[in-house]
Amino acid sequence: MLKQSRFFRFQNGTERYIYSGYTGLLLKDNDTIKNFLDNPYGDETLEKYLISDMGSGHTKNYSNTTPYVEGIILFVTNYCNLNCIYCYNKSNEINKADHMSTDTFEQAIQYFLQNFHYGKTISMQFFGGEPLLNFPLIKHAVAYARELQDQYNVKFWFSITTNATVITKEIRDFLWENKIEIMVSIDGDRATHDKQRPFLDGSGSYDTIMKNVQLLSGLPALVRATIYDPRTNLVSLYEDLIESGFESLLIDYASINKCPVSKDDLDLMAANIKDLAGYVSRNMQEGRVIRFKNIMENIFKIHNGSKKRHPCDTGVSRFTVACDGKIYGCHRFNNLETLNWGNVFKGLDFSKRTDFLSSHIISQRNPYCQHCWAGMLCGGDCYHTSYMASGNTRSIDQTHCFAMKEIIAKSLLIYTSLSEEMRSRIGKRTIRATPIKERQTNFPYVAQSIKDGIEVLNIRALASTSDSDLSVCDCDFCEGCSSDIIYA
Repeated sequence: MLKQSRFFRFQNGTERYIYSGYTGLLLKDNDTIKNFLDNPYGDETLEKYLISDMGSGHTKNYSNTTPYVEGIILFVTNYCNLNCIYCYNKSNEINKADHMSTDTFEQAIQYFLQNFHYGKTISMQFFGGEPLLNFPLIKHAVAYARELQDQYNVKFWFSITTNATVITKEIRDFLWENKIEIMVSIDGDRATHDKQRPFLDGSGSYDTIMKNVQLLSGLPALVRATIYDPRTNLVSLYEDLIESGFESLLIDYASINKCPVSKDDLDLMAANIKDLAGYVSRNMQEGRVIRFKNIMENIFKIHNGSKKRHPCDTGVSRFTVACDGKIYGCHRFNNLETLNWGNVFKGLDFSKRTDFLSSHIISQRNPYCQHCWAGMLCGGDCYHTSYMASGNTRSIDQTHCFAMKEIIAKSLLIYTSLSEEMRSRIGKRTIRATPIKERQTNFPYVAQSIKDGIEVLNIRALASTSDSDLSVCDCDFCEGCSSDIIYA
């Protein structure tokens, strides 16, 4: 049965548009489409572009298949020198004294290489706690992984998520020499950050971090901010952090039980996201890319016709290893025993993985996600925010869901504002300084007319079959992208 909730209609200037949550296509809207959706029969062309399941792949059998690993997240330590007000490690009652041993690390890497499928590269992310508090293991891990590359015909990419409070010149040089990508957690200006991310003694950490950030100058450092106050001005947040020397910004909203919000708060949140969209759109129309990752990643997905089954690759192709060697799908599940999938010594419990992934496919997860127009771009709400809100990973966190839908809606608006030249610069993970050569990709970028007065804007999406199509960059410079940093 056709669900009208699977369509999103909006206007940009005088033009009307419709996004189909069935096909992932973005079209110019008019009365012909409206009349068809009121009585969706008899027009094969519109049926194909609006309601056909064009390879969406929203069902998948995960049983009896050897998992494919693209990324391994390693809790090198549970210890942290900060006392963040929204920290899930505290909620999970993690033993902060735990450090990962070299034996556990080596067993973890050998286990995945010997028991999983993998491609040319595997990303390895150092996580915590504050991972740099176990710097000796990180040094050992990089050297050990490099020793295995020829034996297993694989290349490792390294990244780290850090609070940047203990960075020294030695650490900076090591990160540089080993091309380790860096994600720094900063929540905004001094007052906001120090309130949300103080040291254990209650003193502010902002000044220490910003001083250390200067040591990272020239390194590919990204910044992640947790939004605790829904009234946060996102444009100011972006400009302040980029001016501090970071390459790009990713945000996430604290889960609802940590940050209860009112309708007025949601209205202010929507207004701030709207202001951000206008800021991004104006700059992109003038040829400048605003590296606000939440917006940019959605533009990539819209352009390439994302058809996501899950919100992320948790447990699909990326796995987390805790300090004691236990395996979890998601790094935020550390020490939640009901969500533990085994360990690197005895192996992964494949049935737990199969049950989890099968029950969390967006078409199966819950009625709200099943019938939502944003499902193909979202993949469903974050498992952990859902769990924190209700104790059920299949439900949704209403605040988080609201924010993500607002960002997706405004990303669609931005996409309709882009010129054909700007669209020609969008790859699968990057926006080039110059257009991607059509002869190299064989994809057109000009909106394609399918009927009189009806055009498909994201024409490249016609070639997309699933979210896995988004895993490799098609820019002119490389054969594939380096690791994607996982955001805390």
